[in-house]
Amino acid sequence: MTSSDGPVFVVGAMRSGTTLLRLMLNRHSQLAIPAESHFFAALFERFTHDEVLSGLDLDEAVTIITSTIEWQQDWREDADALRDDLRPRAPMRLGALIDGVFRFETRPTGKPRWGSKTPAHLFQVPRLRRALPDARFIGIVRDPRDAYLSLAPRGWVGTDAWSVGRYLARCDRLVHQFHTDGHGDFTTVRYEQLVLDPEPELERLCDAVGLAYEPEMKDFHVDARQHVQDWEIQTGAHEKLLRPPSVDDVGRWRREGSRHRLREVEAVTYDAVRTFGYETTMPKWRASTLRRLAQAEHRLSRSSGGDVATARS
Repeated sequence: MTSSDGPVFVVGAMRSGTTLLRLMLNRHSQLAIPAESHFFAALFERFTHDEVLSGLDLDEAVTIITSTIEWQQDWREDADALRDDLRPRAPMRLGALIDGVFRFETRPTGKPRWGSKTPAHLFQVPRLRRALPDARFIGIVRDPRDAYLSLAPRGWVGTDAWSVGRYLARCDRLVHQFHTDGHGDFTTVRYEQLVLDPEPELERLCDAVGLAYEPEMKDFHVDARQHVQDWEIQTGAHEKLLRPPSVDDVGRWRREGSRHRLREVEAVTYDAVRTFGYETTMPKWRASTLRRLAQAEHRLSRSSGGDVATARS
């Protein structure tokens, strides 16, 4: 087992299974992973990783953190209480500030380690490595065609095959890059393996981040309602996490969705599909042709204000 007591970051594309993995890891007796946090990018834009914070700088950092919608909506902690908790330890570097914020949030759990699950943190991995050198990362990937079926209806990165596919391809490319860049702190898991055969995968992930596997992690759904936000349930974002995983959660693209759209998604994400061992349904030359078609449909849709691919099946 890897020796580490640093934070654990769960990263990957939206709708790739990051919340499923978060709930599994959060069941561990030694690790607490609160709701999503979206303040890292703003902190890194304002402060360098080795900058020493105190006084007005510390107050500004707390304001940045507590001004985010996620803090106000999901964390629900008092900004003054956080500031009072951090001040006695100032001056501190940015990594110590981040550590202090998460320990403040997770203190009621009594768990010694904290983690963070926010898909967008995938784009902050280099900065997180500098600020928190003892951190461990788990990147989760999912068949891009299934991820598309889950992500496109929400419109978070667009709805067409080109927009969603490009986002998924970029995320999967980064996961592969960070896993193979020699740092040794980044582990990858496939969503499908967590659903179909979770125990060996969880054992492997625990080993990678320095935890002893606990069987209770497989039963994440037992108390998932306590750890998923109300709005996530009300909008249907994570209703499946309130039950055990099902084989029907895997390979939806074989049964659902527009055949044309899904072929385009495969084409746009072709490298990722092959890199992570997913089935391809076309040769590379055909994927190149469909990729260009998806891009052309995207451009035409934007210029006409419509969705020209909707009529295709």
